[in-house]
Amino acid sequence: MMNSWPRLLQNMNRILILVIVTYVGLGVMLYLMQRSFIYFPTGAVEHRFDEVTFENDGVSTTSILLNKHLIKQGSG
Repeated sequence: MMNSWPRLLQNMNRILILVIVTYVGLGVMLYLMQRSFIYFPTGAVEHRFDEVTFENDGVSTTSILLNKHLIKQGSG
């Protein structure tokens, strides 16, 4: 029974090293690929859908209006 402790500790060390290497590897991958995760706004696209404009603190953005039937009429 006492001989199993060194083997258990050796296996736990291997698992810990694997977890650390995987964590560092994923961090390096995300660092190197971060440019592809950035959103770059595009210009206006012609479409046939209804639009809605949102304004907040003098800044406005326009979006496609989906689920028009869910908007409450006459509120405000």
